[in-house]
Amino acid sequence: MAISSKYERAPDERISWLASIPYVGLHVGAIAGLFVFPLSGSMVALVVGLYYLRMFGITAGYHRYFAHRGFKTSRWFQFVLALIGSTASQKGVLWWSGLHRHHHKHSDQPEDIHSPQRGFWWAHHLWILCPKYDETPKSQLKEFAAYPELLWLNKYWIVPPLGLAAVLFLIGGLSWAFYGAVVSTVLLYHGTFVINSLTHVFGRRRYETTDTSKNSFLLALLTMGEGWHNNHHYYQSTANQGFFWWEIDLSYYLLKVLSWLGVVWDLRTPPQWVLEGKKRAYGDEPSFAFPAELIDDMAAISALKSAATGEPATRLGELALKAAETAAEVAERAAKAAESAKTKMRESAAEAAERAAALAAEAAEAAATTRTTWSERAAQAARAAAQSAARARATC
Repeated sequence: MAISSKYERAPDERISWLASIPYVGLHVGAIAGLFVFPLSGSMVALVVGLYYLRMFGITAGYHRYFAHRGFKTSRWFQFVLALIGSTASQKGVLWWSGLHRHHHKHSDQPEDIHSPQRGFWWAHHLWILCPKYDETPKSQLKEFAAYPELLWLNKYWIVPPLGLAAVLFLIGGLSWAFYGAVVSTVLLYHGTFVINSLTHVFGRRRYETTDTSKNSFLLALLTMGEGWHNNHHYYQSTANQGFFWWEIDLSYYLLKVLSWLGVVWDLRTPPQWVLEGKKRAYGDEPSFAFPAELIDDMAAISALKSAATGEPATRLGELALKAAETAAEVAERAAKAAESAKTKMRESAAEAAERAAALAAEAAEAAATTRTTWSERAAQAARAAAQSAARARATC
């Protein structure tokens, strides 16, 4: 595929082959080691087990939680997800999730760092070897500033995969370290990277989006549900990416089990208008669609909750008021839509109003902890959102 001039690499997008020696060496070692360490059934089980365990850390942790906040969890399990994902050796959790958000913001546009429009292999993995993209987006560092353990993991991301290799060596010697920390990791690299490359090239499209995202059953199996990529690009902030029962999504199934145990909660799923939107044009969102900025603000509020004094309290108060007022506006638009909509659409509008009211209440609660001048205004916005939600529900 010829690369358009607007997608050509800039002069500062050069690959650092010196810094890429460990990455290249891991691939060479994975092939060479096969002639040294005999393959057995137990080694296959080890490779597959560690592949899917760490894939869950990437899909449920790095992606659906840290990048999209598709569900909620405790601080300790937040760290567990980040730690498991870090053992995949795909750099820091905040680096990964921050650049992924950038991808969604500019998907398949010239600004998109890893669009296949810039070349298949560049999208697949070469962009990772470019020093230009080594820095973690500042927005992610600010959002998770209240969690020093995450900042540490993000900075010293190489420690978990080395630790995993050491543990495997102590348990089973060189063969375990080779198959578990080398072969499994290389397979995991490319199992993850196909989402950037192949799901924008091969597959089927249910939704008309502004990018080339596609759905793939096979890649969904390899990536625990990430292959439903067109679904994801149409509606991002969900804990599931398989929107229908026949779309296998192993990451979501595990999250669902964890929700029964109380480890995670508030698993977001697509609203009815999305499920009914098979022929809906991307821009034809209902008037009460949730702005992505509101979702990002709620994620930032969650990160700031533990710091309610001084400068963080000011940031939290301002942000909470903004989120509460935005959510109240969404709830009011949804209520009006419910009053004027056909029967089929009223339920979706009422659900949206109730979700907006819940977000407004959560934001107001966060504002109240700061004891700032924004607290009462946020509370007023939450009350208005609740009234709008009640009005919307009354139409059903």
